[in-house]
Amino acid sequence: MSKNAIRIVAIVLAALMFIGVFAGAIINSFAIDSAAAVLPTTGERSKIVPVIIVVAAILIAGACFAVPKFLKKPGAEAKKEDGTDQ
Repeated sequence: MSKNAIRIVAIVLAALMFIGVFAGAIINSFAIDSAAAVLPTTGERSKIVPVIIVVAAILIAGACFAVPKFLKKPGAEAKKEDGTDQ
């Protein structure tokens, strides 16, 4: 597989994970307490945990896009894929 195909697959999977975490947090935040009573409880229900998970997911997704921009070597964009200068 080419580098671009791998990046596209990774971005799609990251987006799906982000959507899943975000949807779970939204559903959990707006769930009616009586609807959650059918689930087995293991302790006090806290609505801050999904918010923390969403914030962490946003920070991780942002870091995945920002870190490669900062770690890019100067002049790297002026080279072709075969390593020769343009």
